Amino acid sequence: MAEYQNNEIIKVYRDKKIIFSLADLMTNKLNPKQYKINLRLIPLNVDNKANKEGNLDHYLDVLVMKRVCFHILNGSLNRLFNKTEDIRGKKIPCYKDMKGTITNGHVLSRIFTLSYDDKGNLNFKLSEHSGKQTDQGAITPTSGPIRQAYIALTPEEAELVAIGVQDYMNQKEIIQFKQYHMKTITHTANNQRKINQITLGAYEGA
Repeated sequence: MAEYQNNEIIKVYRDKKIIFSLADLMTNKLNPKQYKINLRLIPLNVDNKANKEGNLDHYLDVLVMKRVCFHILNGSLNRLFNKTEDIRGKKIPCYKDMKGTITNGHVLSRIFTLSYDDKGNLNFKLSEHSGKQTDQGAITPTSGPIRQAYIALTPEEAELVAIGVQDYMNQKEIIQFKQYHMKTITHTANNQRKINQITLGAYEGA
């Protein structure tokens, strides 16, 4: 594990290879675009230093991240798998989540792929592709990967990541729930105070 920074939840470090970090983007539960977990793969050079321009990011919906954590901890990832991937001529079951962005007319497709390898490790792969926007607004890839990176976690590492992220999401939602309802309670109390003052004024003027 490496040191935490900013809103990072957990970080896995592979010496002279890659860093895998998951970060909190749980800003507004009422707006799905602002309620995400940021998955980031940071390739390292031979000097063990990160090149920020080489970072690969994917923004996973919180509910999807909850499903990933649930199935990792229950040994039931096969229930999550929704696609297959061709690896060395073999069709490998996997989970794929596709997102994308449009910047200055350029469409970029991002794909998060989760699958097992031959050793039973869990591969987290992020890739970027040229893309197009469908009539429904979704962004789909139109090419092979322009850039990609992956990290293979042992079953134990995957469980630790799932436990850490799941606990964090639960605690964050409890805090947000309390903050929301405290604002509601305060707002209601202020309104009631105003009503009481108006009522009292009416009695005093009678």
